[in-house]
Amino acid sequence: MRIGIPNGLENSMFQLGKLVLDFLNKEITTYLVEVKGLDLNAQDTLLVGSLFHVINDMERVGDHSQNILEAAQLRHNEEIKFSEKAVRELDDLSAMVTAQLDRAMEIFSKQDTRGVALKQVEDIEQEIDDTTEALREHHVDRLKQHKCSAKNGMIYLDILTNLERIGDHAENIASSVEKQQSAHHVA
Repeated sequence: MRIGIPNGLENSMFQLGKLVLDFLNKEITTYLVEVKGLDLNAQDTLLVGSLFHVINDMERVGDHSQNILEAAQLRHNEEIKFSEKAVRELDDLSAMVTAQLDRAMEIFSKQDTRGVALKQVEDIEQEIDDTTEALREHHVDRLKQHKCSAKNGMIYLDILTNLERIGDHAENIASSVEKQQSAHHVA
């Protein structure tokens, strides 16, 4: 996946998707509040609580994606150039985070309680965290060597931070299934 400058159609489609996500978040949360008020058994109460967290995590993924889009637009509008190495680093991290989010959504949608699947997500999240830290260090090196400006760095770090946070939310989504199951066995 390449973090580039979205064209007008891509930007419009993203904005539409974000509006849909915001609408669904509001409507589903409203519905879950109503469901929470019903006389639920212990397992259903855990499920509703878990869904509140997942909906919030999905909303935050959308927010961080919006931040990345805005950073890309700023980069385009102000004609800010990244080195090929910086572009490659962001593309690689973006691909890792996208795969992580896809895997997390698969675990959630299938309610996959196999420990192996969650362990993979946790391992990838650690790899995302480690990679993000290494990329921050690479960025500092580029700054020291005057290979990029402070403005370039601000946008680079903004994208980097938002990608890392999407990875965090993806792990939360995946782990919600296990947390729900663990709580169910305790209850």
